[in-house]
Amino acid sequence: MVYQAVRFWIADSRIHADDVETIAKGVQLEPGNASAWDTLGRYQQLDFINSKPAQALESYKQAVRDDPRSAAFRMNLAAAYEADGDIPHAREQFEKAARSIRFPPRLLGTTEISYCARTSPPKATPRFSTPFNSILHCSLSRSPVPGARAMT
Repeated sequence: MVYQAVRFWIADSRIHADDVETIAKGVQLEPGNASAWDTLGRYQQLDFINSKPAQALESYKQAVRDDPRSAAFRMNLAAAYEADGDIPHAREQFEKAARSIRFPPRLLGTTEISYCARTSPPKATPRFSTPFNSILHCSLSRSPVPGARAMT
Protein backbone atom coordinates (compact mmCIF):
# COMPACT_ATOMS: atom_id res chain seq x y z
CA MET A 1 0.00 0.00 0.00
CA VAL A 2 2.84 2.38 0.79
CA TYR A 3 4.47 1.42 -2.50
CA GLN A 4 1.31 2.34 -4.44
CA ALA A 5 0.95 5.62 -2.58
CA VAL A 6 4.54 6.57 -3.38
CA ARG A 7 4.10 5.50 -6.99
CA PHE A 8 0.94 7.63 -7.36
CA TRP A 9 2.68 10.59 -5.73
CA ILE A 10 5.67 10.30 -8.09
CA ALA A 11 3.39 9.89 -11.12
CA ASP A 12 1.28 12.89 -10.09
CA SER A 13 4.31 15.10 -9.56
CA ARG A 14 5.66 14.10 -12.98
CA ILE A 15 2.32 14.58 -14.74
CA HIS A 16 2.10 18.12 -13.40
CA ALA A 17 5.66 19.01 -14.44
CA ASP A 18 6.57 21.64 -17.02
CA ASP A 19 8.34 19.54 -19.65
CA VAL A 20 7.10 16.86 -22.02
CA GLU A 21 9.68 14.20 -21.10
CA THR A 22 8.82 14.33 -17.39
CA ILE A 23 5.08 14.24 -18.12
CA ALA A 24 5.62 11.22 -20.39
CA LYS A 25 7.41 9.43 -17.54
CA GLY A 26 4.47 10.17 -15.26
CA VAL A 27 2.04 8.81 -17.85
CA GLN A 28 4.07 5.59 -18.00
CA LEU A 29 3.51 5.15 -14.26
CA GLU A 30 -0.27 5.63 -14.69
CA PRO A 31 -1.12 4.41 -18.22
CA GLY A 32 -4.87 4.31 -17.52
CA ASN A 33 -5.07 7.94 -16.37
CA ALA A 34 -7.01 9.79 -19.09
CA SER A 35 -6.22 13.19 -17.60
CA ALA A 36 -2.50 12.41 -17.74
CA TRP A 37 -2.75 11.45 -21.42
CA ASP A 38 -4.67 14.64 -22.14
CA THR A 39 -2.03 16.74 -20.36
CA LEU A 40 0.73 14.99 -22.30
CA GLY A 41 -1.09 15.65 -25.57
CA ARG A 42 -1.54 19.32 -24.74
CA TYR A 43 2.17 19.75 -23.98
CA GLN A 44 3.15 17.83 -27.13
CA GLN A 45 0.82 19.93 -29.28
CA LEU A 46 1.54 23.34 -27.77
CA ASP A 47 5.32 23.07 -27.38
CA PHE A 48 6.24 25.89 -29.75
CA ILE A 49 9.90 24.92 -30.03
CA ASN A 50 9.52 21.16 -30.45
CA SER A 51 5.89 20.51 -31.35
CA LYS A 52 4.88 16.88 -31.93
CA PRO A 53 1.37 16.98 -33.44
CA ALA A 54 1.28 13.28 -34.42
CA GLN A 55 2.23 12.22 -30.89
CA ALA A 56 -0.27 14.69 -29.44
CA LEU A 57 -3.02 13.17 -31.57
CA GLU A 58 -2.17 9.69 -30.25
CA SER A 59 -2.11 10.97 -26.66
CA TYR A 60 -5.53 12.58 -27.09
CA LYS A 61 -6.88 9.36 -28.63
CA GLN A 62 -5.64 7.42 -25.60
CA ALA A 63 -7.28 9.94 -23.25
CA VAL A 64 -10.61 9.48 -25.06
CA ARG A 65 -10.21 5.68 -24.98
CA ASP A 66 -9.63 5.85 -21.21
CA ASP A 67 -12.54 8.26 -20.60
CA PRO A 68 -14.91 8.35 -23.59
CA ARG A 69 -17.53 10.45 -21.73
CA SER A 70 -15.23 13.45 -21.21
CA ALA A 71 -16.22 16.39 -23.41
CA ALA A 72 -12.94 18.16 -22.66
CA PHE A 73 -10.83 15.24 -23.88
CA ARG A 74 -12.96 14.94 -27.02
CA MET A 75 -12.63 18.69 -27.66
CA ASN A 76 -8.84 18.45 -27.45
CA LEU A 77 -8.87 15.45 -29.80
CA ALA A 78 -11.11 17.36 -32.21
CA ALA A 79 -8.79 20.38 -32.13
CA ALA A 80 -5.81 18.11 -32.86
CA TYR A 81 -7.65 16.55 -35.80
CA GLU A 82 -8.55 20.03 -37.04
CA ALA A 83 -4.93 21.20 -36.74
CA ASP A 84 -3.92 18.08 -38.69
CA GLY A 85 -6.43 18.98 -41.43
CA ASP A 86 -8.68 15.98 -40.76
CA ILE A 87 -11.97 17.89 -40.69
CA PRO A 88 -14.35 14.88 -40.86
CA HIS A 89 -12.80 13.33 -37.73
CA ALA A 90 -12.70 16.74 -36.04
CA ARG A 91 -16.39 17.26 -36.75
CA GLU A 92 -17.22 13.80 -35.41
CA GLN A 93 -15.37 14.48 -32.15
CA PHE A 94 -16.94 17.94 -31.79
CA GLU A 95 -20.37 16.35 -32.16
CA LYS A 96 -19.61 13.62 -29.61
CA ALA A 97 -18.27 16.22 -27.18
CA ALA A 98 -21.39 18.35 -27.50
CA ARG A 99 -23.63 15.31 -26.98
CA SER A 100 -21.73 14.36 -23.82
CA ILE A 101 -22.27 17.75 -22.15
CA ARG A 102 -25.25 17.73 -19.80
CA PHE A 103 -27.07 21.06 -19.99
CA PRO A 104 -29.32 22.16 -17.14
CA PRO A 105 -33.00 22.06 -18.24
CA ARG A 106 -33.41 25.83 -17.82
CA LEU A 107 -30.79 26.43 -20.54
CA LEU A 108 -32.04 23.94 -23.11
CA GLY A 109 -34.16 26.51 -24.93
CA THR A 110 -31.39 29.14 -25.09
CA THR A 111 -28.34 27.17 -26.18
CA GLU A 112 -27.17 27.82 -29.72
CA ILE A 113 -24.44 25.70 -31.21
CA SER A 114 -22.86 25.76 -34.71
CA TYR A 115 -19.67 24.41 -36.30
CA CYS A 116 -16.40 26.24 -35.96
CA ALA A 117 -14.37 23.44 -37.57
CA ARG A 118 -13.06 24.77 -40.85
CA THR A 119 -15.29 23.87 -43.73
CA SER A 120 -14.96 24.73 -47.34
CA PRO A 121 -16.38 27.38 -47.67
CA PRO A 122 -16.84 28.51 -44.06
CA LYS A 123 -20.50 28.19 -43.11
CA ALA A 124 -20.72 29.55 -39.59
CA THR A 125 -18.93 31.47 -36.91
CA PRO A 126 -19.10 30.28 -33.31
CA ARG A 127 -21.72 32.22 -31.35
CA PHE A 128 -23.10 31.27 -27.98
CA SER A 129 -26.02 32.65 -26.06
CA THR A 130 -25.32 30.86 -22.77
CA PRO A 131 -22.71 30.91 -20.03
CA PHE A 132 -21.26 27.77 -21.59
CA ASN A 133 -19.08 29.70 -24.03
CA SER A 134 -16.08 28.98 -21.79
CA ILE A 135 -16.83 25.25 -22.06
CA LEU A 136 -17.62 24.95 -25.75
CA HIS A 137 -14.98 25.89 -28.29
CA CYS A 138 -16.80 24.54 -31.29
CA SER A 139 -20.22 24.52 -32.72
CA LEU A 140 -22.58 22.10 -34.37
CA SER A 141 -24.76 22.74 -37.38
CA ARG A 142 -27.58 20.69 -35.88
CA SER A 143 -28.39 20.67 -32.24
CA PRO A 144 -27.49 17.51 -30.28
CA VAL A 145 -29.42 18.78 -27.28
CA PRO A 146 -33.20 18.26 -27.33
CA GLY A 147 -34.98 21.60 -27.24
CA ALA A 148 -31.89 23.62 -28.19
CA ARG A 149 -31.89 25.85 -31.26
CA ALA A 150 -29.28 25.19 -33.89
CA MET A 151 -27.56 28.08 -35.65
CA THR A 152 -27.65 28.37 -39.40
